[in-house]
Amino acid sequence: MNAAIRNGIAALALSFIGGGLAIFPDHRSLALVFCAVGGLFGLAVLVFTVIAERHFRAMRDAIAKALTDADELSSRKVSTEDEFNRWKADLNGWANGTRNFLAARVSAADAALFWDLSEGGRYIVRGVFNAEHGDLINVLGKYIRNLKSIADRCLTRH
Repeated sequence: MNAAIRNGIAALALSFIGGGLAIFPDHRSLALVFCAVGGLFGLAVLVFTVIAERHFRAMRDAIAKALTDADELSSRKVSTEDEFNRWKADLNGWANGTRNFLAARVSAADAALFWDLSEGGRYIVRGVFNAEHGDLINVLGKYIRNLKSIADRCLTRH
C-alpha cells in the first residue's frame, strides 16, 4: 500500500482521537465514542484502500498477460492449413476472453473500445500464410492498440 495513503489514514484516525478528547474533556465516555468512530472510519478507509490496490494490481497483471498472449499470437509462425486453423481459433479465443474480462471490469464505453476497428490503416504483413492470415494480424494489431488505450485510461492513477 502507498505510504502516503497509510500516513493519511493514521493522521485522520489521530485527529478523531485528538478531537474527541478536545471536544469532550469532561465526558470520557463521549470522547471514547468519538475516538472509536474515528478509528472505525480509519479502518474502513484502510480496508477500502487495500481492496482497491488489489483490484488495480489484478487488472494490471491481467492486461499485461493479455498483451503478452497477443504478442505471441502475432509472432507465431504458420505454415500449414492446420496450423492456420489452430492459430485462428486461438485468436478468436483470445479476443473473446479479453472482451469478457473487460466487460466484467471496465465501463461499457471502454469495453466497446476494444472492438473498435475503425482507427488505423491496413498494413501489408510479410511472411503470412495467406491473405486472411495477414488481415487477421492487422485486426490483432488494432485489438492490441485498443487494449493499450484501455489500460492507459483505466490504470492511470489520478
